[in-house]
Amino acid sequence: MGQDTIKFSVIVPVYNAESFLEETIKSVQENGYENFELVLVNDGSKDRSAEICKEYAAKDSRIVYCEKENGGVASARNVGIKAGTGDYYMFLDSDDMYRPGLFAKIAETIRETDCDICQYGFNIFSDTTDTESPIAAKDLVFDEKMVKRVGMAKLTGNYIKPDVEGYIVNNSISGTMSNSAIRADIIRNNNIEFFSFWNNEDDWIFVVLCYRYASKVVFLKDCYYRYRKGHSSISTTKRYIIDIYKKRKASLLWINEMLDAMDVDNNPKVEEYKGILQRKMLLYTLYNESAASKKVSLKDGVSTIRHAVKTEKKEGFLKTIKCNAGTIEKVFFFMITHGMTGIAFLANKLVLKRYR
Repeated sequence: MGQDTIKFSVIVPVYNAESFLEETIKSVQENGYENFELVLVNDGSKDRSAEICKEYAAKDSRIVYCEKENGGVASARNVGIKAGTGDYYMFLDSDDMYRPGLFAKIAETIRETDCDICQYGFNIFSDTTDTESPIAAKDLVFDEKMVKRVGMAKLTGNYIKPDVEGYIVNNSISGTMSNSAIRADIIRNNNIEFFSFWNNEDDWIFVVLCYRYASKVVFLKDCYYRYRKGHSSISTTKRYIIDIYKKRKASLLWINEMLDAMDVDNNPKVEEYKGILQRKMLLYTLYNESAASKKVSLKDGVSTIRHAVKTEKKEGFLKTIKCNAGTIEKVFFFMITHGMTGIAFLANKLVLKRYR
């Protein structure tokens, strides 16, 4: 595949982004590469964002404008995916930018390696700082087996680490997809989309699904994604989640399925991690019910927590459920599993206020 024949579809969810949107658009237009489409998805903005998008789309045929009722980042990106026609998808937030030369570098890498996913580092900047955060000390090419190992690191938040010579960033692998170009066929053929088990926008789920079906991944040592710190118009905050146990349970079952599918080494830490997830699921239920911004009565909160614990006890606690637990987690977990749920509820609500 020739360098200039690769078409990139850049998906940008837009919500009240008028302050930085033009900079974002220009970073794509002026990147030094012609064969791209920029899909701007207006997610019900109430400022001038729609007007800005339409103005640029009218002047540049490579810019595609879509609009929808406000529904969040995940739904906006899904609209962009459906509208995109490129060979590779990329995802850019409406207040961030690309460094010049990104598209040409990715196209060159694809031409040389035929990779399914190409990832690169970040520039994290604000009004006063600009710091590089690379993902690798050198360019790395991963074969299918190593792809699954790296995918496991993303799936487990680096609890299960791959043995990758040369990767850095505090010995961790990012679980975001903002710094990636992903082969479109992987997404289209496997019906991969953004979704959430609860009210957060879970980029890592999308990333893990892409890694599950990828055969070759490249990490570039250079930093091309410029992340604007402290100004995101699409980030979410923690809030009360209705039916949190039900939603967390669904996510636990999904993660367990992915762990089994991607465990190419029969790693003993997989079962260990499943137990940790089970414990955290019950503790998040406690934190949500007792320390959320929405007022929850002691009776209703305790009832929800007890139901979750009773259900998990009936299904069976995994042997590793207490593995690597901190002191506070151990205390709270002991209380909710030994008939002291009301005390745990009040202690968290009045003193620790975790999960706010």
